[in-house]
Amino acid sequence: MSASLIELSDVSKTFRAAEDVHVINGLNLSVRHGEFVAIMGASGSGKSTLLNILGGLLSVDKGTVLVDGCDLSTMNDSQLTRFRRERVGFIFQMFNMIPTLNVEENILLPLLAGGRQYDQALLDSLIDKLRLNARRFAMPDTLSGGEQQRVAIARALMSQPAIILADEPTGNLDSENTKAIGQLFKDLHEEFRSTILMVTHESDVAMWAERVIILKDGLIVADYPSSQWANPQELSSFCSRIEAEA
Repeated sequence: MSASLIELSDVSKTFRAAEDVHVINGLNLSVRHGEFVAIMGASGSGKSTLLNILGGLLSVDKGTVLVDGCDLSTMNDSQLTRFRRERVGFIFQMFNMIPTLNVEENILLPLLAGGRQYDQALLDSLIDKLRLNARRFAMPDTLSGGEQQRVAIARALMSQPAIILADEPTGNLDSENTKAIGQLFKDLHEEFRSTILMVTHESDVAMWAERVIILKDGLIVADYPSSQWANPQELSSFCSRIEAEA
């Protein structure tokens, strides 16, 4: 069995406001190298907060966050910036492309911004696998939503990160592009064996993963292989029952 890449122990996070909002409440999580994990739950369950904690974008109030051998709670801002740049690939619902850069430049931006060399063979391979050859030098405003998301995926993979964090990666896509991006995630995971944590509220998207975690009130209330459910409808019904429980 592969060693754990991620270990969260008794992690809590509260957002301070006029009335404090307790978003993560004593959460424990272990993820092995090469796992593809979907994170589900109702709005406010802590899904995106958990992803931001794993990516070093949010600090925790309590507990330990170990990612790829790094204790994020002990790192300063510059160390966290380097951690994110070198070890994490982010894929968001919004594609976050720079409008003045073409496809290839957008893919390479995080590496070049960090003053790092890039692997030309890997760049060519990703552009080919993501079916972007004909769009390699196109500008973002000429791309479809599906094409922009494929660029974002290539950008995340280009630095060969230890972990890929995807937050609702199909949220802005139609059903056809959602299905295509889903198959792409599965294919890339099988080829690169990247560790992927993907937040989604869509059961058909979650079924692409090997493992499904369901959050409620900042805690993991279910953690099963995706094979636990015969189809997305069964998973959706299971989630609805959990959300309805007091």
